[in-house]
Amino acid sequence: MKSKLLISLTILLLVNETAFSQVTRKVLFVGNSYTYENNLPLMVENMAASAGDQLIHDSNTIGGYTLSQHANNAVTQSKITAQDWDYIVLQEQSQLPSFPVPSAFMDGFYFMNNYIHLNSPCAQTLSFATWGYENGDAANCPQNNAVCTYQGMQDLITSRYQEASELFEAEMAPVGTVWSYIKNNHPEIDLYSPDGSHPSAYGTYLAACCFYTAIFRKDPQLISFTSGLNTEYTQIIKDAVNDIVYDNQQDWFIGLYTPSSFFSFKIGDNNNEIIVNQNKSKYYDTLAWDFGDGAESGAILPTHQYADNGTYLIKLTASKCIFGETVQVQYEKTVTFCEHTPQVFPDLFLCPDEEGIVWTEEADSYQWLDIFGNPVPGATNQSHTVYYGEEFSVITTVGGCSERSAQSFVDGPMSIEECEQLRNRDFDDQAYISLFPIPVTDKLTIICKDNIEKINIYSVTMELVGTFTNVNDIDMSGFTAGMYIVTIETETMSVHKKLIKK
Repeated sequence: MKSKLLISLTILLLVNETAFSQVTRKVLFVGNSYTYENNLPLMVENMAASAGDQLIHDSNTIGGYTLSQHANNAVTQSKITAQDWDYIVLQEQSQLPSFPVPSAFMDGFYFMNNYIHLNSPCAQTLSFATWGYENGDAANCPQNNAVCTYQGMQDLITSRYQEASELFEAEMAPVGTVWSYIKNNHPEIDLYSPDGSHPSAYGTYLAACCFYTAIFRKDPQLISFTSGLNTEYTQIIKDAVNDIVYDNQQDWFIGLYTPSSFFSFKIGDNNNEIIVNQNKSKYYDTLAWDFGDGAESGAILPTHQYADNGTYLIKLTASKCIFGETVQVQYEKTVTFCEHTPQVFPDLFLCPDEEGIVWTEEADSYQWLDIFGNPVPGATNQSHTVYYGEEFSVITTVGGCSERSAQSFVDGPMSIEECEQLRNRDFDDQAYISLFPIPVTDKLTIICKDNIEKINIYSVTMELVGTFTNVNDIDMSGFTAGMYIVTIETETMSVHKKLIKK
């Protein structure tokens, strides 16, 4: 098996592009006065220009507005669909994220993020993680002691934006985190306007540095624009953004949401059938399966049946639009169907504290596999020890052709106590008894090394529903479909096995 990355040349060069050449980004800012104070979008544009980059931007910022209000605002909705944005910035009302129960904030973020994905699918949501009030939130302090101080309010705001960003797969501009560092370590830099809430020119400069670094994924030291501010102070701010944001982009989910592709499959009960039982692909817009025989699917966990024996390459491609280009990541596995089809015997029914032995037909070589099709180390014999609740299969090679069996599951009672209802168990000897076909429709055949004296068939509630003596074949046509427990008694042992009736 192998994993293969398919990315267009444009996307493959993105890392080098962001480091060495001009980058153009299109960004929509959605928020309120924290964004329009000192014209934050324009300051980011000027910083980008000074670093040789270009920011194309628009905004809808209304004083005191919440994200829930923006979600129902016709202007905001129109601007979201107006361009193929690279980023759409979401900034919540300054107090909502720090409420004891942040449902209003989370709901607003969800509604906006969902609208963006539906109407501007190539845009990446970027959360504007804001700052706490200079002296805490006095209005909400009586009901929420955590916000009585700046640091308490700041910690809540940051953690809530982190939660929302992770939950809704948004990247994050950690403005409040850098703000906290400057406030606590460089009090000479006044980040607040006189109201103790809105940003001063230095506060907006700090926010703009964070946004330049998050949007362009570049070192803020490239910025020469100072907005006429004290250059010593702007350098301190750029150093902080470099250390907190640029050097730790993954902590803020920046660049994290690129697609990945991975799956595993098992063999089904039908002829030449595969069943995808695990799909761990992430951060994709679409999935595309190619089964290697001309058949395709867009399902998450598909099932596919091949018409002929042979070796087939199964490909899963996860795709996502990033910066206007489609990134595709592909994962591949092969499956082979031979003239021989390995079977596993017996169909065990074990208690939670027990083990049993299964085996397969004679072959040139063997490899037993776990639930996800991974080789079990050292399990290369014809027989294999298994445990209650285990799911497994085996690959056997005959004449140079290797095929995998259907998946088997070790079933049994749910508890040790239920096992006490089963008597005289001798699981070591189960390897000498085989029931087929499983599942059974009409005739059930039992192969045993000893003469069978008695067979009892129980329902899953341990109700006796049938008794047979001195026979190896049982007519099951009159039994209701479902699972049964079969007790087989010989001269030397008593064995319990699971039976499925179709």
